[in-house]
Amino acid sequence: MRVLTAGSRESFSVVHAAYGGADAVLHVPVAGGLIDRLDADGPDVVLVAPEVLESGADELVTALRSKRPGVALGLWAPPDDLMQTMALVTGLEGVLAPGSSPDEVARVLHAWAARRRAMVERGPASPRAVLIACGDESVVEPATGSLLSIAGFDVARTDSARQALQLLRTRDVHVLLTDPRVPELNGTSLIRAAEAYDPGIVAVIRTPAQDLRQAIGHVREAASEFIIHPEPNLDLVELVEAAWDMWAGERASKALSRTKEIARAGVAANRMRKANAELEAANRRLEALAHLDPLTEQLNRRGLQRALTAETHRAARAGGSLAAVLLDLDDFGTVNSRFGHAVGDQVLREVADRVAEVLRPTDVFGRIGGDEFLVLLPDSGAQDGLVVAERLRGAMTTSVPVGSFAVATTGSAGFAVLRRSAEGLEQVLEATREGLRRAKDGGKNRVAGSSEDAATIDALRRGEGLTAVGLPIVDLAHDRVIALELLSRAAGTPLPRPSEFFPAARAAGALVEVDLACLRTCLTEADRRDAEVVHLNLFPATVFATPAADLVELLGLPDRSVCLDLSEQHVARAPGALAKALRPLRAAGARVALDDLGFGHRSLDALLVMEPDVVKLHTRHVHGAAGDPDAERFLGRLIQAVEALDGELIAEGLERPEDRDLLLRFGVKSGQGRLFGEPA
Repeated sequence: MRVLTAGSRESFSVVHAAYGGADAVLHVPVAGGLIDRLDADGPDVVLVAPEVLESGADELVTALRSKRPGVALGLWAPPDDLMQTMALVTGLEGVLAPGSSPDEVARVLHAWAARRRAMVERGPASPRAVLIACGDESVVEPATGSLLSIAGFDVARTDSARQALQLLRTRDVHVLLTDPRVPELNGTSLIRAAEAYDPGIVAVIRTPAQDLRQAIGHVREAASEFIIHPEPNLDLVELVEAAWDMWAGERASKALSRTKEIARAGVAANRMRKANAELEAANRRLEALAHLDPLTEQLNRRGLQRALTAETHRAARAGGSLAAVLLDLDDFGTVNSRFGHAVGDQVLREVADRVAEVLRPTDVFGRIGGDEFLVLLPDSGAQDGLVVAERLRGAMTTSVPVGSFAVATTGSAGFAVLRRSAEGLEQVLEATREGLRRAKDGGKNRVAGSSEDAATIDALRRGEGLTAVGLPIVDLAHDRVIALELLSRAAGTPLPRPSEFFPAARAAGALVEVDLACLRTCLTEADRRDAEVVHLNLFPATVFATPAADLVELLGLPDRSVCLDLSEQHVARAPGALAKALRPLRAAGARVALDDLGFGHRSLDALLVMEPDVVKLHTRHVHGAAGDPDAERFLGRLIQAVEALDGELIAEGLERPEDRDLLLRFGVKSGQGRLFGEPA
């Protein structure tokens, strides 16, 4: 629904809030622009401020009604008696207060629009409708209504102008029987108000002879047909019959002609609208078919190219990244040659459906051709992109039922983070096919990146290009360094940060080797700095794959004071087995820290099973907690849970003094973060 407001824009702010968009609420500052906006924008409701009506309410309402009879007109003003009377007199739907809530505004405006549409669509009622508005029973006797009903009229009676206008708003009236002294309004005002609802209404003014001159003066300015009746002995039923004949005569003839004209135009317009709608639907279907692969009903090359163009432009504007995964079924040629192309097509459809099920909402999926598929991963770098690539590869490892047997399938995947200049589909395929070839050469059913990434991982396996930086752990009360966490870096390589080279190492099957190389680099740096207490990050896979005696020797236990930091998100997969594997290291003097507590949803399991010596609170629960009641409450509960298990606490991600003060109030003694300097 569209609303057109007229008056001071500031006063209509709640109307904008009710509809929540510039397209739904239009505005003109003065009455002069209303008529033009009716044609240009086709609103359903026009809402005017009182000052807009001051320059000529009757003329404005008449012009609006003649231009767009189906538009509901309302007054935006405090709903006092004066404003209510103004709305009734000018033929508006009603008064809506500026203090109304957005929900109330929307409800009222929708009701006004529905009522006006119903009145326009309903047209004149078939019964001959008469409204008697007379407060003096000596002028129009009560029995008159009964006599008119017997004569076949649909009669309603009120004793005030206000009630008469309320009835005119909700029902069709052909003849208005009134007197010049009707309470609350004079004859002219009532007739003009009646015209606002139906310009063709016929007014019968019943008046004593002594008031005849006054009655004539009341109606001279009115546009309606009218009959003045000063003779008390004339039958009012005959008079109303005459008024009905006036209404039904020439007006009915013109209305019928106009109705036929509108009907013919409406039929033609409906046919045109239907044809246009069918054409648009056909065009949409053709457009969709042009971008869809008919076998899998996923995007085809053309559809992928269009999506790629849109995503690269969006990434360039937002400064984001875009990755891609090229998927290929392993040994699919054997399926076609052994079972036939019909079975091969069924396998392709099934695999495409299963891949589509594991996509994220923003991912783009399509078929390149044959058994190759491409997935675009918006806002994805090496770390999360490789995780998605592995999930996609897993979806291709399935068994497709075909009649009485099943076809087992696996797939390989090539992964690449795209350059900003890669707007062409062939560029993307070139970037990902290198990884796909490496995955196939490496034994199939795996994910691989580019040769550049592979060369980087091979170098990191040997410890080449690795460096270490230190992040101090500080006594919060005294700003004194009490330990040093060492973090690995691969500066000068295409994968400089752990969040980039560890996922690539995992995909290449080299996670343990790279992790051990990082551990050696960090230990060398610890010796160089002569650090007394050292925190070292380690993957659980490295603990499982490396003999405990070798790790004890590498760590220099028990001579070196070492704390092994293991991330909760990795520990949560098998906390019991990991706790068992760590026992020899703890017996040799190593301490164990559960890192990133609060990252996932199994923190309590990891805490209870691992029984860590140190617990590190995740940044998300520390940074910005001070001043946020909910965050403070959650952080307090998390700290209480750890203290109940007698664990030492270290807060990560400290950047603000107020967060440090909050942690001290909670009894946390140690922390680390940019508040104490960058990793160096």
